[in-house]
Amino acid sequence: MQSKYLIIIIVIVCAVAAFLVFHYYFSIYEVVYLIEPQKKLFADNNSFLTIKAKPLNAFGVKAPFRNAPCKIKIIEGKDLIDIIELNENEGYIKIKAKNLTGTIIIQIKSKFALLPTEFQINIEPNLT
Repeated sequence: MQSKYLIIIIVIVCAVAAFLVFHYYFSIYEVVYLIEPQKKLFADNNSFLTIKAKPLNAFGVKAPFRNAPCKIKIIEGKDLIDIIELNENEGYIKIKAKNLTGTIIIQIKSKFALLPTEFQINIEPNLT
């Protein structure tokens, strides 16, 4: 009789632990955007920039086995850049500057965010 109660207690503890791990470790609570290598480009026809969505869990680290699908739209300055890679399912865009200076505005709306985020990227003249 005592082992029956022990098995029930172990099952309940395991179920609660699985529930907590799923909701706090694997669920997405926030999406942040990583801009690499910096938030500006140079008009040298060889300057690259990548914006990637990073899903965070309740502990503030990347949620394992998850990605943040995004809708990515270039609002302004589409003629100033070439799009090298665009993957909305994984939430990233890689662009390359042309030989023109100006400002680019990119709007990204994640599936897990309430409002879209806009990035203003300056293309500065190449002084070399």
